Amino acid sequence: MEMLQVGFLVVGAFILWSSMNLTAPAPVTPNDVTGELNSLLEFIQKIRNKGTPLAHSDRRKQQALDQVFDEAEQTIHDLLKSIKEKGEVMKGRAGTDEVEYKQAWEALTESIDALKTSFMSDLQNINNEFGAMHGIHTSLEVGQTNVKQLIQEAMEKSRDAQSSLDAIYDMHR
Repeated sequence: MEMLQVGFLVVGAFILWSSMNLTAPAPVTPNDVTGELNSLLEFIQKIRNKGTPLAHSDRRKQQALDQVFDEAEQTIHDLLKSIKEKGEVMKGRAGTDEVEYKQAWEALTESIDALKTSFMSDLQNINNEFGAMHGIHTSLEVGQTNVKQLIQEAMEKSRDAQSSLDAIYDMHR
């Protein structure tokens, strides 16, 4: 259940992020995008540090969550580095080439979409793994219940056989 909550929080953050108009002209600056990416990074780190009781109880679950968070954080760091590098190039220029400006924003939008897609895919894979683990757990419970029932039936037959043997023994005395 905690995994779904984390998933909904992260997907919600990405939906809000992707709804930003990154193709807007001059009013949207690299500083705005950098601020939003830093906020998103802080948000992911808060979710990561919160942890979930179920994830902490299973190392594989926690490792899978850590891997998803690591990939998301690395991609955000790469985007921030790219923005910084492009900003340094822009400082050296007197004017902005409109074609390069549009291409840079398109590349940034594609990178963010790729991050969102990758993150959602990783969350879906973890969710599928949890579903498989739940199925295994359920089948183990059913198997245990069946074994208990068979043991009880065997005990009952053993008692019946013992009482029959006692009756035969009493008849021969």
